[in-house]
Amino acid sequence: MANPALQINENRAFQNGFWRMQRVAWVLFGVLLCVALLGLTGSGGRFSHDTVGASAIAINYPKIVRQQSQDMITITIPATIAAPPSDTVLHFDTAFQDTFDIDSMTPPPAGAFATASGVGYRFALSGTGPKTVRIAVTSDNPGWAVFSIVADGRRVRLSTLVLP
Repeated sequence: MANPALQINENRAFQNGFWRMQRVAWVLFGVLLCVALLGLTGSGGRFSHDTVGASAIAINYPKIVRQQSQDMITITIPATIAAPPSDTVLHFDTAFQDTFDIDSMTPPPAGAFATASGVGYRFALSGTGPKTVRIAVTSDNPGWAVFSIVADGRRVRLSTLVLP
């Protein structure tokens, strides 16, 4: 008679299969963790943001975001363009408006105007050195979004993946 504490009558093939599945699960969780740390699931990480330039203007925007989560778009205007006194105009097309809600802008715009292709904001920038405009946005709908931002007449075409 087998001792029940030793578990000698155990199904060894089932146990080996169970351990194999555990190892596969650990590898999958490790891969998922690495993907998240790299920023491929949105909200931070090396690949969640990208910086592109329109001439000398640099736009840092989210490449991968989560639906209904807030993120930041940072537009840096060099001192040569924003020489005091200067008005800088940023124009966002309708595809941008379909993808994002603008929560806040720092500094606040001096004025806003609507066009047939989107909305524009005028910023009165002063002082020496480069100027930075920070725009807090919240993504609306999941999917792949392609939109344009025009900064002082320089159009930049951007794309963002909005994850559910």
